[in-house]
Amino acid sequence: DGTIAHVWDNKLHNWDGPVLIPEGNVGDLKEIPEKITKDLQIKPVKWIDEVFKVVFTEEPKPWVDEKTAEPKVRKNLKNKKNKLETH
Repeated sequence: DGTIAHVWDNKLHNWDGPVLIPEGNVGDLKEIPEKITKDLQIKPVKWIDEVFKVVFTEEPKPWVDEKTAEPKVRKNLKNKKNKLETH
């Protein structure tokens, strides 16, 4: 069975955290039986920053040089203002 209810039942039956869904998909929840959704913390999100607030438990900290206790800065940045960097 490939219904959304079947997928939710199989994947989330032991889940204890919030379930983030796109705000535009809230209407699809009516397809999922209440016995599956009743114990879930379903949180509709519209923007990625809403996801970050749930997913990341603390704010990022600047990378600090252990020798100087100063924030590390990339060197050789001249003329890279609008250039795309790749890995």
